[in-house]
Amino acid sequence: MMAKLVFLSSILLFASAISASGDYAGIYHIKEPCPRKVPESPTEMFESDRKEANTQMPDVDFHENRRVRRTLQIQESEAQQQLEEFVKVLKTFIGELDFDVSSFQWQTEKLGKRLALIESSVQSLQSSDESILEQLGFARHAFKIMVNATELMGFYRSVSGPFHRLINGLISLNVRLLELYDLNGHPDSSMTGYKGKVHSFKSRLEHWGSIFQFFVNVPPDLRLIFETQFIEASDSLRELSMQVSS
Repeated sequence: MMAKLVFLSSILLFASAISASGDYAGIYHIKEPCPRKVPESPTEMFESDRKEANTQMPDVDFHENRRVRRTLQIQESEAQQQLEEFVKVLKTFIGELDFDVSSFQWQTEKLGKRLALIESSVQSLQSSDESILEQLGFARHAFKIMVNATELMGFYRSVSGPFHRLINGLISLNVRLLELYDLNGHPDSSMTGYKGKVHSFKSRLEHWGSIFQFFVNVPPDLRLIFETQFIEASDSLRELSMQVSS
């Protein structure tokens, strides 16, 4: 009897030791099998890779667009600077009393090539900046007036008739009126002596218009040149006068 009690006590002590060490759970607990992972389809694998790439790589389009915009801004700034310098050079041929025809004629070809390069550069930008387009338009306008004036004055200076001198004076006036515009082709009312020059040029134009009425038997080609130049000067002075307070 005593032997049976000792045997039972040994069994109980052994069971308690197994339970405390955790081996009991390993012996009597059967683990459930892990669920089998279903392979991803090609579409799912592609989407997964794309999402992972997007989380790891920066926004390439954003940085590229910003780089393109910055490059365009630099090119536009350079084009504006070139146009400003070109118009400033043109104005150096306009003196206080007259248009320096001979000096401009000597530089005409060089200036024409320079303007063509600037124009090509601006057009390649496909810019929507109104300021650049205005500057280019005025540069073309000013250069054209000066080229035409050089050709006409060079021809009519060889003739000493009073009507020819009147035409030369009118052609020169249209060139000198360019001085009263800013680099964008707007009336520059802030320049020193603007108001006085506008009034002086208007008086001169009116005087020449009255003198023209006394000429008779004027050849049609000369009459056309005078009238064309007179209308052009009148239109410019009308625009310039709008900036002069009464």
